[in-house]
Amino acid sequence: MWVNRTFQISITETSTSPMPIGTTTGTINETYSVYPLSIGVGMEFPPFGFQWQFEFIYGLGYIKEEGSYTSSIGRQTSYSRTLFSQAYGYRANIQETVRFSNSIGFTLEFGYRGLRFDEYEDEVTTQPSSIEFSCSGIYGSLGLSILL
Repeated sequence: MWVNRTFQISITETSTSPMPIGTTTGTINETYSVYPLSIGVGMEFPPFGFQWQFEFIYGLGYIKEEGSYTSSIGRQTSYSRTLFSQAYGYRANIQETVRFSNSIGFTLEFGYRGLRFDEYEDEVTTQPSSIEFSCSGIYGSLGLSILL
């Protein structure tokens, strides 16, 4: 699972006085990727037709950032860095399948996921970056089921 984002930047250049003397322009490209692994248990309640699941989640998250800049006098510079973090969490949900025929139905799922990525570190220097985020909250989904 990954997401790509690209930013165009423009920075006003100044010298010792606050008067603008040019503009530095550039691009920052960020790629966010997550590699999850979950282990859990589940059970179906035949009289009611719904299932419940509980999972423990472990994940590795990566942020790759690449940037390049060009100053108003033509000087160019670029950089690349990769940050990583481990994540731990859990997921609990219930699921119900409503059949419309012997082979087609709708699946309704409702649950909660608690997952937090803490202290992304630079892969080269292992310095903490103070970047952290949570992927926690209530979720729901509705899907078409083909029952075999």
